[in-house]
Amino acid sequence: MTSLNIRLMIMTVLTVVLLSALAFSENLMPFTWLITGTVLAIAYISGTYVLGSRWTHSDTGVVLQNLTVYSILINSITAIGLYWLFHSFTGTFHEPRAADSFQYHDNAVQIAAQFRNLSFNFDDILRGYGIDDSGYNLFLGFVYSIFGTDPIAGRIANVVLATLSMRLLFKSALLLYNRQVAQTAALLFMLSPLTLYFVGVTLKEITMVYLVMLSFYHLYSAYVQPKLQMKTLVVAMLAVLGLFFFRVVLGVSMVISFGLFLSVNFFNRSTVRKRRVLIVAFISLLILIIVLASSELGTRLQELYAISGEQMTRELKDKSIKGGFSLQRGIIAPLLFIGILIAPFASLVYTDSQVTQAWLMSPLLIKNILAIFTLLGLYYSIKKRWKQDSFAALALIVYLLVLAYSAQTTSPRYQFAVYPFLMLFTAHGLVRYRGIRIFHLGLYCLIIVGVIMAWNYFKLSIRGLV
Repeated sequence: MTSLNIRLMIMTVLTVVLLSALAFSENLMPFTWLITGTVLAIAYISGTYVLGSRWTHSDTGVVLQNLTVYSILINSITAIGLYWLFHSFTGTFHEPRAADSFQYHDNAVQIAAQFRNLSFNFDDILRGYGIDDSGYNLFLGFVYSIFGTDPIAGRIANVVLATLSMRLLFKSALLLYNRQVAQTAALLFMLSPLTLYFVGVTLKEITMVYLVMLSFYHLYSAYVQPKLQMKTLVVAMLAVLGLFFFRVVLGVSMVISFGLFLSVNFFNRSTVRKRRVLIVAFISLLILIIVLASSELGTRLQELYAISGEQMTRELKDKSIKGGFSLQRGIIAPLLFIGILIAPFASLVYTDSQVTQAWLMSPLLIKNILAIFTLLGLYYSIKKRWKQDSFAALALIVYLLVLAYSAQTTSPRYQFAVYPFLMLFTAHGLVRYRGIRIFHLGLYCLIIVGVIMAWNYFKLSIRGLV
């Protein structure tokens, strides 16, 4: 990124905030949240540029070491800060409307007691949960059994896993591209307010991201290594298997993406690599068959497929009840398929039914602005580097298409599972197209300002507030 591009992005942030304050003054989010979100967005854009420029001439090992130190420091401050901030807002150490966080915490406390007593009968505790929601309950229970049942224990685990995820993203980008892209991708992920938010809550998102990056890095490493190492392959397969116990469609998406990647590279000229592809493909299929042969996982996958076709209609009906708009006006939903890499859009208005949107204002605003580089990076990879980049591209696209089909495209929480891949292609776009003409970037930013304003107006209009 050039300094001129940085200034333009910061001006875009300020323009959106000022126009929203003028146009939606009666329904604007609380002033403190608005200022906080604005500062976070500007700090993110500036911080990525400043740190990236500072480490330009440093050795790769030094950069990774610096990133690790910064990650631990920033994530720790965030985890502790949100711990007390939530308490001041809600009287608990969880975020507002934290139904899932409370449930995970309560279950983990009971599971921790079982671990301490060396009793591993979790059936009663996890009754009513799908197999793909048992992983985090058990993981958090294990953490609580060692470090105590205060929610801060789970947040500190998030700090460690977020840092490890950042390191895996750096190493993955290094395998795929170069040091500059790797450094930029790691910074984008590490400094993102969305990453920091999930570090500070008792949810499974950070753990899932770690498993995603662990499986991706080791699967890709197994493919590109001069000599196939069984240790690398075993770690990859265990990580993929673990995904099925957190979100089954994420595990399926990863297996499908890797299978398609192998197919794309099947006719590689190297006979050694072809044999390796066949071995990895066979083991991948074997693991998938074993997983799906499990009665619970197989049943769960069938249930998810059966309800996915009705999910969008059901969610639009729910929104019509809560928001007071008809299903016909929900015609905006199909547009989510077109803007799948740009949406969801930042919300600067405040409604009682969407309190958490105020907390997500800055990460969504940043995502909207940087989306042009995500699209450019993905476009270049598909057009010029399809064989090398297809695994990462497919891992992102397949999962987002599943979200789009189930009407969950607008959920930052569901998107976050593949957030590192978004940052990877954003970094690729920023580095590859760092010389983008200011006119083209300015035109895109102008369009984004208009779209965000229209989205906020739409949200108010469907509730009869404007």
